[in-house]
Amino acid sequence: MSGIVYVMSDGERPHKKIGWTARKKVRGELEPSRAAGERRERQLRTGNPQIRLLHYFEHENRDLETYLHQQFLSRRVHNEFFDVTLEEIRERADAFFRIMADAPAAAEVDRVDGLTADLLTGARAPSNREVYVVDQILELRARIKGLKLEEEALLAELKVSVGAASEVTGHLTYEASTRTSLDTRALRRDHPDLCKGYERETASRSLKIRRSLFEE
Repeated sequence: MSGIVYVMSDGERPHKKIGWTARKKVRGELEPSRAAGERRERQLRTGNPQIRLLHYFEHENRDLETYLHQQFLSRRVHNEFFDVTLEEIRERADAFFRIMADAPAAAEVDRVDGLTADLLTGARAPSNREVYVVDQILELRARIKGLKLEEEALLAELKVSVGAASEVTGHLTYEASTRTSLDTRALRRDHPDLCKGYERETASRSLKIRRSLFEE
């Protein structure tokens, strides 16, 4: 998938719309990035004639859009409109692209993920960079855990508030459903020989950070 993250102005209002749109194929070829932005501008103008394309960033998926929305969440006005300047958006987009550029290629990550036990060399002392990266990961995990706890508390409140209603119009649905799944534990217990015929061995590695963010 190929697309762009666009920035739109809204007439005299100071806020900006940050969104993503795919580049469509025209006569078998992907439309230019600017053409994709202008097409999205025309679509949005049917509901808001003040919308105008200010800028766009080329990015194949919605990761950049998600990152920018998160960065400006406290300044969200409505839906995808944020009370920010174009310069601020550019700065955060540059930070995103630096993060992505510094990250190893997916193929290299897949290579080390796939190393089998006979290729591993055992323990070694950490580098300064590795210690720094571990610290950053632990800080992020602590923040994510705190946010997850807040989300779970709010979800519990919302479920109790909605009660027996199947929908809160325009905001959420809370439908009842059933599904059938295979009880693999019981199957292995009652028919171990049958299961063996369908087992397969795959190699993988699991990265577990053993340090604690709050260790003494």
